[in-house]
Amino acid sequence: MRKSNWTNLPKAKKYLKIKLEYFMTDRILRQQEVRQLIGNPSRATLYRWIQRGEFPPPVTLGGGSVGWRESVVQSWIEDRPKADVTKR
Repeated sequence: MRKSNWTNLPKAKKYLKIKLEYFMTDRILRQQEVRQLIGNPSRATLYRWIQRGEFPPPVTLGGGSVGWRESVVQSWIEDRPKADVTKR
């Protein structure tokens, strides 16, 4: 009987380049939670940023509801310039 290639996992592992985030679920954040994460701008400011291309647009959930993928919001937060708190 021949052994399966998957029984020798250490050898197979070096050939597999699978990122963990592919297996993680990406939550959908509603507007209130998004606003809290990004500094609590007003609803009008949030949509103004979207219109100007300064913030990612939401995904349509149906029935007039929208939300943002958590990974997209986190990416936007990480890409923002950091404030220099040492200068005062």
